[in-house]
Amino acid sequence: MKEEPGGEHVVPQHERFVAIGAAMIVGTAALMVLGLQPILLGALVDEGRLGTGGLGGAATAEILAIAIGTWVGASLLNRGRLRAKCLAICVALAAIDFASALPSFALPVAAVRAAAGLLEGLSLSAAILIMTHNRRPDRLSGIFLGAQTIPQVIAAYLLPTQIIPRWGAAGGFMILGGLAALAALAALCLVDRIETNSAAPGRALQWSPAAIILSLAAFTQFAGIGAAWNYLERLAVQHGLSGEIIGIAISGSLLFQIGGAWMAAWLGWRAGYRLALVVGCVAQAGVVITLSLSGAPAMFVAASCAFGLFWLALQPFQVRYAIALDNSRSLAVFLTPVALVGLSAGPLLVSPLAEAADLRWCYLGSSALLIASGVLYLSAVRVQSRRQAITSEIL
Repeated sequence: MKEEPGGEHVVPQHERFVAIGAAMIVGTAALMVLGLQPILLGALVDEGRLGTGGLGGAATAEILAIAIGTWVGASLLNRGRLRAKCLAICVALAAIDFASALPSFALPVAAVRAAAGLLEGLSLSAAILIMTHNRRPDRLSGIFLGAQTIPQVIAAYLLPTQIIPRWGAAGGFMILGGLAALAALAALCLVDRIETNSAAPGRALQWSPAAIILSLAAFTQFAGIGAAWNYLERLAVQHGLSGEIIGIAISGSLLFQIGGAWMAAWLGWRAGYRLALVVGCVAQAGVVITLSLSGAPAMFVAASCAFGLFWLALQPFQVRYAIALDNSRSLAVFLTPVALVGLSAGPLLVSPLAEAADLRWCYLGSSALLIASGVLYLSAVRVQSRRQAITSEIL
């Protein structure tokens, strides 16, 4: 690695390609649990290691820890020795996941998954650092989004159909541990430090009433998504659906997430982002209600796919709106931990409803959160329009 006069470290091209590929492996291992959480936690409920009411708390603990790890990881890991730090993090994560597969492992599920989530967030931040400090980070993000979902789709189908019926939840934790071990090997190929030019300091986040409301809207939207996603497997069991149908529904939802993101990236610039966010949240609330009422296998799978489609299709519009409100782009970056915190809070917010015999109450709560997010997006639009009108009058 050489250093330019401006103070910026430049990675040779061949090393950069290797580091990017390794970063994608590390990031894939870090995010793998997001696609498998409903299945793994549902299996723990069936095995008596977790109560239905505790499912939301365990899901919240891990995703919130991922958000915290991602938030603090960028500054902690980029102070030097990034490669060694990421290696240690991935080895520790593999140890936790492999230990969770042992029959004698009896520590509280929420505490264990919170520890795993913190490590996942730290390793994810290492991957994000490398991918965002390369040319065309938007293109790399799109490639990573598709690549990291492929193993989620495969595992989401195989877990309820082949693995859990034979080996229980331990099989799922072995998959997570194996990926973390692979990420540890990939960490050896990362760069050791990334430094941006110190002569170009970043601009501060430009807070405004509309920016605050947008952040609250994003939090509420992802809380509604997390509330529905983490109880999806349990809802399917309540509907009496088979393990094969559950696998198809969850893996199909993951596939449609990617389709939604790519569709928005391709066609989204033609649509108004404000209207898309308001209408999209209300439409997703309708999809959630459909999920709760869909006892027929085909309808449940279709609703699951539609749920995944809206999940990622709306995110590019959030980014566009954030950039419109804050041209420093700090707000757009801030939305990532906001989304993770929302995903973590959603299952906890509706967990009291999960104590009832009918999980459809959880989905009523999820739909209420999504509708509330649509109202908040609409409020942000009105506040922004009013502020622009006042500014125009003054000028």
